[in-house]
Amino acid sequence: MKVNRYDIILDINNQTGEYSGRETIDVEDAEPTVDVDSVGLAVKSLKVDGKSQKFTKREDSFRITGLQKAPVKLEIEFTGQVSDLLTGLYRAKTPEGEEMFTTQFESTGARRAFPCFDRPDLKAVFSLSLRIDKDLEAISNMPVEKETAEQARKTVKFMDTPKMSTYLLYIGVGKFDRMESKFRDKKVGVVAVKGHLDTTDFPMNMTIRSLDFFESYFEIPFQLPKVDIIAVPQFAAGAMENWGAITFRETLVLVNKSTSMRAKKRVLEVIAHELTHQWFGDLVTMKWWNDLWLNESFATFMSYKAADKIYPEWKMFDYFMLSRMEGALDGDSLEGSHPIDVEVKDPDSISEIFDEISYGKGGSILRMIENYVGLDAFRKGIGSYLKENSYGNAEGAALWNSIAKYSGGNISKIMESWIKRMGYPVIAVSRKNGKLHLKQDRFLLSSTKKEDPWPIPLVVRRKSGYESILFNTEEMDIQDSAISTMNGNRSGFYRVLYDNVLFDEVISSVKGMNRDEKMGLLSDYFAFLKSGRASFDEYRKVLNALSQDEERLIIEAISSQLYGLYMISPDSEEIRKLGREFHEFHYRKLAKGKTSEEDMETLGVITQRFAVFDHKFAEDESAKFGYIEAIKPDLRQGIAIAKALTSTSLKEIQEKFLSLKSDEDRTKLLSAMGYLKGKENFEAVIQMINEGKVKRQDMISYLNSAGMNPGNREFIIDELERIVLMIDKVFKGNNNASRYVETVLPLAGLISSARTNTMVVKMKSMKQVQRGFTKGLEVLRINENLAKKIK
Repeated sequence: MKVNRYDIILDINNQTGEYSGRETIDVEDAEPTVDVDSVGLAVKSLKVDGKSQKFTKREDSFRITGLQKAPVKLEIEFTGQVSDLLTGLYRAKTPEGEEMFTTQFESTGARRAFPCFDRPDLKAVFSLSLRIDKDLEAISNMPVEKETAEQARKTVKFMDTPKMSTYLLYIGVGKFDRMESKFRDKKVGVVAVKGHLDTTDFPMNMTIRSLDFFESYFEIPFQLPKVDIIAVPQFAAGAMENWGAITFRETLVLVNKSTSMRAKKRVLEVIAHELTHQWFGDLVTMKWWNDLWLNESFATFMSYKAADKIYPEWKMFDYFMLSRMEGALDGDSLEGSHPIDVEVKDPDSISEIFDEISYGKGGSILRMIENYVGLDAFRKGIGSYLKENSYGNAEGAALWNSIAKYSGGNISKIMESWIKRMGYPVIAVSRKNGKLHLKQDRFLLSSTKKEDPWPIPLVVRRKSGYESILFNTEEMDIQDSAISTMNGNRSGFYRVLYDNVLFDEVISSVKGMNRDEKMGLLSDYFAFLKSGRASFDEYRKVLNALSQDEERLIIEAISSQLYGLYMISPDSEEIRKLGREFHEFHYRKLAKGKTSEEDMETLGVITQRFAVFDHKFAEDESAKFGYIEAIKPDLRQGIAIAKALTSTSLKEIQEKFLSLKSDEDRTKLLSAMGYLKGKENFEAVIQMINEGKVKRQDMISYLNSAGMNPGNREFIIDELERIVLMIDKVFKGNNNASRYVETVLPLAGLISSARTNTMVVKMKSMKQVQRGFTKGLEVLRINENLAKKIK
């Protein structure tokens, strides 16, 4: 079956949120029986080729039978209600009460707004008209074709879209402020609810520079006549790539005097990510959701590539290493992981694969393959793939074949191994018979498992230079000459474990490594500590070799690891001492003299963690809380955390939170509230959320920090079922509830086996969190074993 076209007219009542709709769907080669997706809509009438047709209502669709296998025209009249959930067509309010209607259709939200064939492979042209109040504006994927006034109302008709999937359609209605510019002959707009366009021209400039980068890289022009960058006041996701009408959380697109350096970099990365999708995802779309990674992995990798080109001095791939790659390596070392290309049968399970595997692992594998085939072959292969599949759907194999055509090698077999299998290898390196002996097996944090070997594009760094080797057998021997790392530039998605003699040699040569290679060594031995493959003494040797390194990537990675150990064993004097000494050293070094924007960003991270490790430092920092708005934005989070750590009551932080206008600042304080101890403070923040004083989208910031706080773990475990239900109600169709359980259970569950066992029984019956529960429980067992080693 093919769907050629939707003609949709929605008549929206701005006061009540009720709307009526009329649509015509042109279908080609229809099956005798078709199911039209429809959730929460009342279908009033159906005609097929102008004749009334009966239909059968089902749970999330309605069924039409007796169709001829020929072109048919479905005419549907229906009514709906603008939702208060953050999916489908919904109402998004600012804290001051202004609002807009907006949409979030990925992955299955379009069926909540209008009846449709809500599948990515059934692309169609969309003709959209909206009947709204005369004083409102409307935004969609395409420019307005015409407006027709009708007394106090008007009809806004948009130009036809290109062929695209239902999940990419956008509808926005409200009163807006707009900043406008041009990229070549294309209009570029930055849009926000009226009175909330509090931004410099940074997002506009980054949009234009990103478009320029991608047009040059792909050698394909941006295909629509305009692109709008839309700040939405309430948004479950971070951003969404609706073709030509991209939506963002306000903090991920608006840049002003309260924006930290870290947030500014995140704005660039997210804008570049969503603009990558205008080619990868919108122009060429996956056939089915199992190839979601084709969208997200490429957008992840290419966003950092674009950002690194725009601001090379920002070292954006440091953030790729710290967040995307580290998250993927952690998640994929669990039994509860999944392949990048994962089978998706149930639409309700699609949200579960929007995770560190689809984004971080996929992006890391692409980086590895680019390094293997070469920059030019990789770029040409991508461009060819996009040109050959424009306005259509494609599968992963088409991309590998395209890259192989330019690289001169068969990479399909290599890619299949990495995409279709979950997990990744660890390479054990030892000296044997005058050679370096390599042996690979699957790396798991919780156990060992023998599996077929991976085809590993190995990069060996020797004193003489880099050597590339395809390691595709279980064991192999290579030349033994001075090596500094077996993962040069940390380009490979694998870990390396050295025997005792080689380990000492590698540690002694650490100064000759670049920052990515140092990061690889640090990451690997932290993972080996958690898995039991390395002792605490071995891990400490790596720390000692790198603890005074001045690279931001290394400083922040060690800070994160020490904080992670503290969270697992908060009563360990040894961990407290390590954390206090490390953070004091770098705090004093960074805070001394004139601090650059880059250093200020790292100083902000160090301040947050130093406050946790040293109560006296927290007391000193908390004295700045009263004038926190006057402090550099990157340092505000640390001051807020220090205030919470030295307070017993929510009152002062709550008053400051309510007085702030900046979303970024409010989110920082909300996260800091989680560092307060006690059920009474917890209930007070929940009341703020329920009363609308906290944006629904931001509740996770508080719940995560409160759930991991060692002082709150007993009641968090007792309240976990209630928290899950609260998250699930707000983020319907999203995986936030499952991710929350996965994040909090490994730490909150450490407090009491009896309490945890009671919670486990409850969680087993909650279908919506099963993936997160399974992974969280696995990590809890790993943390329990680690806690015993470091007490």
